This record gives sequence, C-alpha cells and structure tokens, in this order.
Amino acid sequence: MKIFYTITFVFAFSILKLIGQDVGVINISSPVTGCALSSNQSVTVQIFNFGISLNTNFDVSYRINGGVVVTETLIIAPGIFSSGSTYSYTFSTTADLSASGSYLIQAFTSFTSDVNPSNDSFSKTINSDAVSVGGSIIGPDSVCGNNNGGTLNLSGHTGNVLNWEFSDDLGANWLPISNTTTVLNFTNLVSTRLYRVHVKNASCMDVFSNEFSIYVDTPTVGGSVSGSDIVCITSNNGNLVLSGFTGEIKQWEYSEDSGLNWFPIVNNSPTLAYNNLTQTTIFRVLVKSGVCLFEYSSNATITVLPASSGGSTSGDFAVCGGLNNGSIQLTGYTGNITHWEYSEDQGNNWIIVANTTNSMNFNNLIMETWYRASVLSCNPSAYSSISIINTDNPSEGGVISGSNIVCADLNSGTLVLSAHIGNVLYWEESTNNGTTWTNIPNTDAFYLYSNLNQSTLYRAIVQNGTCNAEYSQIAQITVDSITNPGIVSAISSVCISENNGTIELENFVGSVIQWQSSIDNGNTWINIANTSTSHGFTNLITPTYFRAEVQNGICPSAFSPPAIISIDNISVAGNINGSAVVCSNDNSGLVELNNFSATQITWQYSIDEGASWLNSANLNAPKIIYVNLSTKTSYRAFVQNGVCAADTSGNVIIDLHTRTVNAGVDVSIQRGESVNLSATGGLSYTWYPNVNLNNNTIPNPVASPFTTTIYIVTAIDYNGCTDSDSLVFTVKEGELKIANLVTPNGDGYNDSWIIEPAGLQPDVFVFNSSGMEIFNSSKYDNSWNGSFNGSTLPDGTYYYIVKFESKVYKGALTLLGGKL
Repeated sequence: MKIFYTITFVFAFSILKLIGQDVGVINISSPVTGCALSSNQSVTVQIFNFGISLNTNFDVSYRINGGVVVTETLIIAPGIFSSGSTYSYTFSTTADLSASGSYLIQAFTSFTSDVNPSNDSFSKTINSDAVSVGGSIIGPDSVCGNNNGGTLNLSGHTGNVLNWEFSDDLGANWLPISNTTTVLNFTNLVSTRLYRVHVKNASCMDVFSNEFSIYVDTPTVGGSVSGSDIVCITSNNGNLVLSGFTGEIKQWEYSEDSGLNWFPIVNNSPTLAYNNLTQTTIFRVLVKSGVCLFEYSSNATITVLPASSGGSTSGDFAVCGGLNNGSIQLTGYTGNITHWEYSEDQGNNWIIVANTTNSMNFNNLIMETWYRASVLSCNPSAYSSISIINTDNPSEGGVISGSNIVCADLNSGTLVLSAHIGNVLYWEESTNNGTTWTNIPNTDAFYLYSNLNQSTLYRAIVQNGTCNAEYSQIAQITVDSITNPGIVSAISSVCISENNGTIELENFVGSVIQWQSSIDNGNTWINIANTSTSHGFTNLITPTYFRAEVQNGICPSAFSPPAIISIDNISVAGNINGSAVVCSNDNSGLVELNNFSATQITWQYSIDEGASWLNSANLNAPKIIYVNLSTKTSYRAFVQNGVCAADTSGNVIIDLHTRTVNAGVDVSIQRGESVNLSATGGLSYTWYPNVNLNNNTIPNPVASPFTTTIYIVTAIDYNGCTDSDSLVFTVKEGELKIANLVTPNGDGYNDSWIIEPAGLQPDVFVFNSSGMEIFNSSKYDNSWNGSFNGSTLPDGTYYYIVKFESKVYKGALTLLGGKL
C-alpha cells in the first residue's frame, strides 16, 4: 500500500508540475494526543508543493471541531518553495485544548491559482486526556474479628482501575489484588488491614487512591455473674460480681417476671450491690466489644421468700351424717404446708394430721368437725382459716295415696304424700311407664291433677339438708282413652242379588259391643249380635247401611260412621250399527251403540278380522268416529254397569274397496333414451314429479329422465276412490357419442356438431391447431355449425374437450364445406 501511494504521488506530482501551481496540507504535526493539553497549544502543519516552484504568498487555515476558522498568510521568499518540496508552518494563533476530550483538527490552503483544490486540506483527530485521579475508598471503619465481611467502594476517581492493593503492616508492604472494578468484597479479617486502588487514565500517569483502614475488634464475651442466693423478704442484701468477660460493660439489667421483661440498671462496673428485694429477681450484664455484637452474661438469681401466710380454707358446709366424703381446699397461702389439724369439740382441742398438700379429704363424719392448715415460709409459721363441716339426718321419700282409674280428658283428683323426712323438692310424672320422668314444680306434700288423657305415674322427690334426695313410692292414675268408634271399610257397590262381602272396622279404640244395619237410609237400625271387628253380608237387593258400636274402659260407647253399600243393575251391551264399504285412506264414518245399560263403555277395534282386539282412545261414549282407514277394520263395544260383570256387543265391519291403480313395472334405460309409461285401473291420472315427461295427466306419457327417478301416479278409480302407485325409473350412465365431422352445407346431414344422447348439455371447448379457443358452451345443445364470430371457419382439423359429470373426452373434429 505504501508503494502504491508513492507511485501515485510521484505520478500526480509529475503531471501537475507540468500543468501549474498547486500546494496543499499533507500533515498536522502538532498538537498530538497527550495528557492534559494546554489552552495555548501550538498548531504546526506540513505543506507540500505539488506544482511548479512558488514565489507567491498564500493563506493557510485551521479550525477545531468545525469551529472558528483561523487563517494566516504564508509569506514565501523567492526560491524557498520549489516544486516537490515541503514547508513546515506553525500558526501564531494557538489552540485551546485544555478541556479533556477528542478534537478534530482540519488544516487547508487557499490559493487563487491552485490548479487542484482537491489536495488542499488535511484533517486529524487527537485526544486531550484528563489527569488520573485516584479517588476515595468508602467502607466500614471497623469489623468484628470472629465472623466479618463487607464491601469497599471506590468513587471520585478518573481513569481505569488497574488493581487493588492491601497491607497488613500499616503500609510498609503492599500486595496486589486482581480486581479492576470499583467494588471490593472482603471477609473474615483477623487484624487491621489497609486498602488502596491503583488508577490510570489513558496516556496520563497512574496514581493511587487514598489509603483506607479497617480495624478488627476482639469478639464480645458476656462473662458470668456470681452471687445467686435465697433470701427472706423481711431483710436481705448482697453483691453480684461479673467475671470472664471481654469488652465494655454497657449496663446491668434485672427482671422480676422470670426473664419475660428486663429493665436497665445504670452501672458500668463489674460489681452490683442489692438490698431489701421484695420479690425474686434475675440479674444479667450487657457487654460490647468495639463494633462486635452485644452479648449478655449468664444470669444470677436472688430468690426472695415471702412471709408466712396461712391462706383460706374452702369454707363451711354440711354433709349427710354417716355416709359422706369430701375435700377441703387451701388457697391464698404463702409458704409450705407443714400439716393439717382437726377438732371435734369446736376448737378446744386439735389433732394433727400428717398432710402437706393443699387438699384435706374426709369421709363418714358423724358429728360437727373443724379443720385448719399450718403454713411456713419465713419464721414464724401461720394457721389458715377454719372450715366447719356440719352433719344432717338421711332423707326419707314417704308414701303417696290417691291412685285411681279415670276416663281421658274429663277427670280430676288429689294425690297426698305422707311418712316422709325432709323437704319436697318437686314432683315428677311419667307417661311411658317410668322410662322417662318430667319435673312438676310443686314443693307441697299434695298434688292436684285434672283432664289427663293418658295413664300417668307420679312420685315426689324429698331431701333433708345435704343428704341425697330420695323418691317416694309411686302412685298411678290409669287413664282409659276416649272411645273412638273407628271407620267401617267395605266395597261401595255390589251387583244385585248375587253378592257377598265383608265389612271391616278399622282405627277404633275400645271393644266392639255390637253391629247394626239399616235399609231406610239410617232412619231405623237393626241390632246384630256380633262383637268381632268384621261383619259378613250376602245377596243384598237393597242399598244397606252398616255400623259398629264401640266402648273403651269406663268411657261412654260410640257408633262408627256408617258404611253404605249400593246395588248395581246387570250390564247390557245393546245393539251396534254402522257397517260400511269405504275408500282406503280417504274415508270417515260413525259406529253407534243403542239400547245399552252401562256406566262404562270401552270401544275396541280389530284389523285381523277379530283374531285380536285393541282398545280405542274413544272411551265411555256411545259413538265412535273413524277417519282414513287403510285396513279392513272391525269395531265392538265392551260395556260394564257399576261392579256388575261386563258385556260385549256384536261386531261392525268397515270394509275397503279393492285397489285398482297400477303404475306399471320398474324401467331401466341408458341415459338419453325415452320410454312410454303405462298406468291402469283409473279414470283420470296425474304423474309426479312432472320432470322429463311429455304429459303428466295421461296414463302413458313419454319419460326421458337423465337421472334415476321414482314416478308416482295418482288416479281416481271406478268407485270414486283416489289411489296411488309408483315405479322406479333407473337411468344408467353410458358413454357419450361425439361426432368427428361437421359439414355445414345445409343438406340436413352433419350440419352441426352432434353429441349423443341429445339433451345432456355437457361442457364443451373447441380449439384450432394453434391452440386458440374458437368455441365453448357450458350447456351444449348440438347447435354449433363450425362458425366463429359469425363466420364459417376454414376447412380443416380442430380439437375438442368435452366434460360431462366426472368424465372428460378429448379428440379431433373435421370441418368440411366451410371456407377454403
């Protein structure tokens, strides 16, 4: 590249030398990139004479970063600036490059006779680098020696971090750390360490940051407090001493709630004096070494015993004499229970019981007894309050008089309690023979009852003092339920003369005394000696009432509501008429029943000449209407009067005229063929669908379908009935016959292009030998005569494509008799 440049330069110089004057700046030798350039930096350029020798002055200029142009005139002495020589020029106007950053310097010549201005200028970029600044390290001043770590950050620096350094001998020696970031993490320092950062900015000299010291403090040790003791609340004092600790004593602390809450004591010495404590107190010391965590010493406890207090026993109460037990509880005492004592002479003499618990048990006391406890905390001991236990005589329930038998609801009486010991707490009653009892709030020795509706047991509950309550003997009031005559169930109707049945009495309360019957609507009754719950009857001929008389216990008797048995006459089917002969599917008529006796009529029909019968939806009417029967049908009536046996009428037959219409046999053809249909048996005809038929109202139309079709013929026959029949007209798909010759000369032969079968209307396309389409039709009707745009085409060979359904036909077509 250098050789190419030299050859080019020499060649250009040789050519221009022959042409004329040409000078230009080829280099800027000053200023150059450096550290902290000045505000009056000299600018020196090299100017080359590309042309002939120059004896004329010209302008030289420069500008910084596209700013103000500095222009000075270069004065040339004769013979100084010869062709091919270089002249170095320093501007008298200096450049201010004191601000750090990049500078684009552009220098150029300005000469009127310059034949090649393109080589007048030269540009150069230089940098004025800022002076390196080491910056400041920020981080923790101190750490704790047992487990530490932290981060140092460098800030306020100028330049790149070359590395970090540390010293463990106060800066006498420094060791490098391979880290070029502004952040340094440290862990587990064991002694004081200094850190600094090595920084250098571009071309400027490298510098160091400030030196940063991290001091390592000895870990805190809380130590142990000695002097724990047990003292009495009335008078106490002593000293607590802290030993084995490392660090500074910050304060003592105490707690009066077993360490749940602590309170400070202003004391920084290792000794603490206490006196006259009123409750058990825990002491500890808070110690801290430098920046290390606070630590607490072990605890010392001064246990303060309260003054003796006997407390309170659970009070006076009574028990039942002879069979009793219980417990007296001591509460509110201070100290330890040394023993219990009791007295049977109202406290004149006391007997010691070896029991040091706060509970004193007793049993089977027969007289009034006093109890107390002896308690010792600090001398002297103290007695508790006294509990007095009184004894009561056992309770006696007594006897109740007044048991009785009564009728439900309308009754009353008095029950009387006697021979009992104690007070009546309440009475109880039971209506389930003593399985469960219900309280009666009555404390009297008698009880009034009234309007009971069920048998009830009664008893009284009696208690004397604290003795267990006792029940009296039981009294019983037996309650007979009110007579309920129940309900008589029986069939509601029977058939006259030949009948029998049983009447049942249900849901009654009591016993049957007798039955009664009535044949005059209950005006008079006839007694029947029958005490059972059922009564039989036979051959009733008149509507009859039956009832039962019932009585329960001592309650009045009562009659049941009567059961009424009605008498039904014998069923009679009567006469049936309405037989007829009708047209199939187009008919209606009426079948009627006369002279019958029945409450229920069921019509039945049969379509198999009586072999089986089905019920009709037309029920319980003397007439039935039929519509549009398609099958010969028989009708009859099934009648019943009340509960009497059913009777069946005679049969009526609805017959159908014989069908005569016939559409003919099924037909099969090739597509495009035609066939005459032939229907018979009618007077007038209609074919459906009316598609590809020449006439759909005659018996023998011509059919030419393109697809398989079902034809239905409907006709009116000689009986005036309308009837229908159908046939299947199957169309088979055959091959198209495509003519290959057209002679449009008007002789009646091949005048047009014929595709058979006719009427299929396929899609056709005709092309000449060049591939040009000359004819197309989406529904071709055999009408094309070899013309194109109204004129007959020239004789020759043409090509066709015929598409019909899923098939495609291709071939050649000859046209003759057209144009030559």
